Amino acid sequence: MTTNTPNTPPPPSSAEVQNRVPYDRRTVEWHNVGLQRAYLADIYYYLLAASWRKLLGWAFVSYVAINFLFSLLYFIGLDGITGAQPGSFSDAFFFSVQTFSTIGFGAMSPNSPYTHVLVTIESFAGLVAVALTTGLIFAKFSRPTAALRFSEKAVIHDRDGVPHLHLRIVNERQNEILNAHLTASVLIEETTNEGHTMRRIYRLPLVR
Repeated sequence: MTTNTPNTPPPPSSAEVQNRVPYDRRTVEWHNVGLQRAYLADIYYYLLAASWRKLLGWAFVSYVAINFLFSLLYFIGLDGITGAQPGSFSDAFFFSVQTFSTIGFGAMSPNSPYTHVLVTIESFAGLVAVALTTGLIFAKFSRPTAALRFSEKAVIHDRDGVPHLHLRIVNERQNEILNAHLTASVLIEETTNEGHTMRRIYRLPLVR
C-alpha cells in the first residue's frame, strides 16, 4: 500500500509509466505525433506514377471542371457574349471551351468588359493547364522502365556445401543491359533477447 505525504509527489499513473523508457539512469518520454502528409506536394508524383488511364482521366475531368466553372461566370453576364442565346448555359459552356482551348471564336465573341476580363483569365489558365499536362505526359513517356521477367519458381540447393538460392532473370527487350547493378535481400523474423519479435533485412551475396 502506498501513501502520499505533503512533500512527496504522487506516483505516476500506469499510462505515464508505459510512456517512459529507462535508459542510462535517465527517463525518456516519447509522444506519437503521427505523420502529416502533404497531398498537394505529392500530386505530381501521384500523377506521374499513376496509370495512363488514370492520368488521362484526371486530365479530362480537370478540363471539364475548369470549363464548367468559367461557364458559370460567363452565364452570369451572358449578355456580354455576342451570338449567345439568352438563358442558354450550353452556349456559355462551349464559349468557355473555345476560350480555354484557344481555338478561336466562331459565332460567339465577347462584347463587354466583364467578358473580356474572364476571357483573359481563362486564356492564361488554359496555357498553364496545357503546359502542365504536356510536361506530365512527356515526363511519363521519358521515364525509363525495366522489362524484366523473373522465373516463376526458385530453387535452393547446395553448392560446395553451402545452400544457394537459384533464380533466373531475363530481359524481355531485344537489347543489351549495360552496367546493371543487382541486389538481393532476405527478410527474416527474429526474436530479441528481451522477447520482442522484429523483422530484419539481410543483404545476400550474389554469385553469377
